[in-house]
Amino acid sequence: KKNSEIEGLWLQNCGLGAAPVAVVKSLFETIGHSQIRFLSLQKNGLGTARTEIVSVICKALAKNTTISFLSLSNDDLGSADPMSLKVLGKLFQLSGVEEVNLEGTGLGLASEENMSLLCDALLQSQRIKKLILDSNKLNQAPPRVMMILCEMLEKFDLTHVSFGNNGLSCP
Repeated sequence: KKNSEIEGLWLQNCGLGAAPVAVVKSLFETIGHSQIRFLSLQKNGLGTARTEIVSVICKALAKNTTISFLSLSNDDLGSADPMSLKVLGKLFQLSGVEEVNLEGTGLGLASEENMSLLCDALLQSQRIKKLILDSNKLNQAPPRVMMILCEMLEKFDLTHVSFGNNGLSCP
């Protein structure tokens, strides 16, 4: 198939977070001008990547209004640099992403600041309808972090939200 006909791209565990900026920029400029609808960037260390890498990725992806599914699972966003989380907000504000997979991103271990920044980033989009928050150790989150997450969820018009495998239980 021609590049313009590719609908999904799975760049899982490719080391993007540690790759040279020029390589990441070249790859994501191509993706930014493509017609892909599904993009997985899981297990790329984006949470621990330099803000410059995250910025290059987000800037290019914000140009692509056809991406409806974005997976950032297992990318350690809970401990990301605060500036990277702010950059993510611009991506969500400008892109057409409707489904976000944040499974295993360490949100239960996030600081209040990082949880607030991530929630603010997600709220930049009014298009997100499905949010996957499985396997985030939310049972270990301080009460204030959980409150920030719950307040954010109340502001969304979600059709699906998933909290599985978080060690949460009802009495």
